[in-house]
Amino acid sequence: MKESTNILISDLEAKAFKSDFSLYHEVLNKARTGYYHSCKSPLSDPEQALILDLVKLGFYDLIIKAHSGAYETTFAEADVWLQLDLSVVMKFIKQQ
Repeated sequence: MKESTNILISDLEAKAFKSDFSLYHEVLNKARTGYYHSCKSPLSDPEQALILDLVKLGFYDLIIKAHSGAYETTFAEADVWLQLDLSVVMKFIKQQ
């Protein structure tokens, strides 16, 4: 199973050269760093940020995919991130 971030990156890469070059690369780089990922993003609503950026790019088909949840974190991904977060907390507690 592909992580939701990788699905987004693949969809964006398929759109290369179909929009403003600098904005496209900015959005692609944000996707690669997890900026739009529910668990990795510093944003409280990364889906909204993604949709706004996709509107700027004119990628209406990807907006529909984003709105339908195609790029949302799956339960499996969230569980992995929860386990990672818990392991960091446990290491910190053990050091105290």
